[in-house]
Amino acid sequence: MTYSSVLINAGFIAMITFFLIISPYTKVEESFNIQAIYDLVTRDFEEIDEFDHFTFPGVVKRSFIGSLLISTLTKLLSPIAKNKLFSFAVSYENAEILDITKLNLQILSRFILGLFNGLALISLKNSVVNACNRRSRTIGFWYGLLQLSQFHFFYYSSRTLPNFIALPFVNFALSKFIIGDLEICFAILSFTGIIFRIEILIFTGILFLVSIFQKQIKLINGLKYLIIGGLIGLASTFFIDSFFWGERTIPELESFYYNVIEGKSSNWGTEPWYYYLTFYLPKLFLKNPVVLLTIVPGFFFDFVNFRVGTIKSISITSILFVLVMSLQPHKEWRFIIYAIPGLTLSSANTTVKIIGELRNVKFLQKFFKVTVFAVCLFNILLSLFMGYIFSFNYPGGEAINKLNLRLYLMDKEFNPLMSQYQGNEFKVHMDVYSCMTGITLFNEIDEEVLKNIRIVYDKTEDIGELNDDQGWDSFDFVITDFDNDENQNKFYYQEKLVKLPDPAGCQWVKINVSKIYSGFQYKPIVMLLKNLMNNPESISGLTYDLFINGTGSFIFRFFKSAIALTPKVYTYEKVCAQETLF
Repeated sequence: MTYSSVLINAGFIAMITFFLIISPYTKVEESFNIQAIYDLVTRDFEEIDEFDHFTFPGVVKRSFIGSLLISTLTKLLSPIAKNKLFSFAVSYENAEILDITKLNLQILSRFILGLFNGLALISLKNSVVNACNRRSRTIGFWYGLLQLSQFHFFYYSSRTLPNFIALPFVNFALSKFIIGDLEICFAILSFTGIIFRIEILIFTGILFLVSIFQKQIKLINGLKYLIIGGLIGLASTFFIDSFFWGERTIPELESFYYNVIEGKSSNWGTEPWYYYLTFYLPKLFLKNPVVLLTIVPGFFFDFVNFRVGTIKSISITSILFVLVMSLQPHKEWRFIIYAIPGLTLSSANTTVKIIGELRNVKFLQKFFKVTVFAVCLFNILLSLFMGYIFSFNYPGGEAINKLNLRLYLMDKEFNPLMSQYQGNEFKVHMDVYSCMTGITLFNEIDEEVLKNIRIVYDKTEDIGELNDDQGWDSFDFVITDFDNDENQNKFYYQEKLVKLPDPAGCQWVKINVSKIYSGFQYKPIVMLLKNLMNNPESISGLTYDLFINGTGSFIFRFFKSAIALTPKVYTYEKVCAQETLF
């Protein structure tokens, strides 16, 4: 294995890990699996009635199999997360949160998923290298570099969306296809599609037909392995998911019926048929001109597997899959994520072809290589910056951490004789938006950590249910995206103007504000350029800071000053005295 191959492999894992570190929280799309992982890690099967999916079942059922796999490994590896091994994922002042919650286990479970996705990509790239002849082995390098420059692919690789739980299975199957193990590939793909995402079966069917057309597999032999994989997947999801849902079910088939047959997916918005081609694909490639300009030529030739055409089949399948998915009115980029490696392979195929055609014009060949490398490097740096920006999109997670640290301090200093509170139970209400932007069960304080107080976390979604004696009056803290300060005594909830009622003799006092990314400020850049122009000697200090001292503190200060943040999530404390005690 060459040094460049090792660097690309390390880059896959490093990129996924970096995005996990700076964004350890999750959003609503990931909620089913992350909450299921929590229940599977912290509870016994005998307590299944207390699992989160019975309280918040979601619109359609999802499979537990991915969560079961990840949670099993999380349990086995949990000792390495008990101390502050993962403290790099939270700010220094919040590091104590890992001692009082199970957020470290959330980070560990996401790392396990991210590692699976990284290893599957490495397997795919290595299969390309192994299947190439001596003249075309650089396809693996160019594929890796082009793939590494795609932000969304790596930012979401550790996120517990069903698509990204399925993705490592898909990429591993494609790695088998490239080296000629077509039967194993189809068995894995049909197994994966039945369990995790039904659109994978569309991808599988297209790849199967293309393989027959290319005379790479015999019809009967291929069907046999498709059926075997599908039957194993059906049996697995039926028995396992029926147990967890408490009724007979095959979640993905129910989801398919709800979203496609009944057409309910359109309730979440629709786009024109060409939107995948004109918007989502350029978005996923970060508008990398190299990829966008070289995809199509790669459909017509193949250097891999001694001209058997395995990359060609995958590439053609990928674009046909995107076209078929375009017929569905409701579109999301994650629905076509399985096509991205194949399209990137097509681009790498074309890149190597161009380099080969320019072998007699060394200057142009070198210029083309440097250009492709520079564009990819720029996109990688842009991806890192975009990841930093995206890290500010989880105000709910930040808010619950700050409140938990406050409650932990309250527990240590709690004196019932001096407290404004009646009793030692504290109830925290978290509204829908805050739960959608970072709050999970992993964020809650462990009961065994507390000595003097007890905390009850409430996620009631319908605010109308709270307007009684057991509602607002019972809460001691509220986390919400509604600003209810002195100058704005009312707020909007579900498009209705309602009031956050003050309990008798008490009032709501704002104790924390969490911010969200709202734009990029160009003023710091202009000021920096002016300063460098007016004081050229400052360049030497900046160079020392970056390359010699190695702290890069200036860069971090610059990035932070260039990002505009807007208050979004507010934490209120019910105060029944003149001042808060903590």
